[in-house]
Amino acid sequence: MLLLRRIDCVLAPTKKNVLKKYDELKDEIENLDLVLKHESGYAFYNTSKYDFRRLLDDPANIQKNLIDYINGFSESMRDILDRFKIRNTIQTLHEKGSLYPALRDTENVPLGESVYGYVEREVKPHVPDAWIDESVVDAKDGGVGSVGYEINFNRYFSTYTPPRPLAEIEAEIKNLEAEILGMVREMMG
Repeated sequence: MLLLRRIDCVLAPTKKNVLKKYDELKDEIENLDLVLKHESGYAFYNTSKYDFRRLLDDPANIQKNLIDYINGFSESMRDILDRFKIRNTIQTLHEKGSLYPALRDTENVPLGESVYGYVEREVKPHVPDAWIDESVVDAKDGGVGSVGYEINFNRYFSTYTPPRPLAEIEAEIKNLEAEILGMVREMMG
């Protein structure tokens, strides 16, 4: 579901323009693929009336609407999603009653920090209408938003190593090319 959410975020700025262009031309032009790709600014687009926010507005029909959303993608994106077996995942989550919760956004709040303070500082500046679902509480302590924690090992146990200078990498590639060319010449005799 994370993949779908990220794609939705990428397309969000141009979604209205794509829908408008689709509505304008769908009866006039048979293949709108290039036009809609241009309108979206990417090699894919979505013509469904749904986006993640609208999907979450109708929990009772979440599966049907999510399939409609997926069917609204350009053929190339549908092919990619089909390789991830997204429809099977949707069906499985729906059968388990987990589809709606899987589509909602979550945040990783640092341990020991207030969920409310974190949302105000980190989320609201970017998503002004974000909210905390206070109906979701931890079964053990009854705390809002305190469901568990995650340790980011890369953040705490890894040290950053800057990449090598481009000139050094280019020189190494040229040396390897010369070495390979010499081997090929040696083989050709």
